[in-house]
Amino acid sequence: EKNADEQRGTLKYERKHLQKLYSFYQESMEHDEIEKLNLRSITSSGAGYRFMETDRLKYKSEIGPSFTYERFRDNILQTSAGLRIGNYLDWQVLPSTLFYFKVDYLPVAEDFADWRLESDMGLRHKLTKSLSFNLSWINDYDNQPSAENVSKNDATILSTIGYNF
Repeated sequence: EKNADEQRGTLKYERKHLQKLYSFYQESMEHDEIEKLNLRSITSSGAGYRFMETDRLKYKSEIGPSFTYERFRDNILQTSAGLRIGNYLDWQVLPSTLFYFKVDYLPVAEDFADWRLESDMGLRHKLTKSLSFNLSWINDYDNQPSAENVSKNDATILSTIGYNF
């Protein structure tokens, strides 16, 4: 039984304005065969604040408007303006091991009862200066899924080898 078939990626730009205050632009894209989703693009920009930034612990939050574009099979299109509230935590557990947690809350502006929650947490362990082993748990929750017979919750455990430039 096939229970996962998706690709996703995120690009982000941050510009520091003050020691703790920054602005950002973020673009996330996703393709999910199980949801019959050809493309989900979430564009957001806004302001962020670094609440804590030490050698071992970093925590920041950001908020701003978002725009979601979804194209499903059979040329079904859905768009919505909304809000994106993001939180990020990085904790250097050991010199070679990082625990990270990221969560985005995405309510739709027209109907705050319609929202998504996207989270990603895991461990990144340096194998060498350039290679790392990553183990993460990705969980997406859509309280009003767009497609029929699709679960509200989509959880994935992912292990990867990363290359640092």
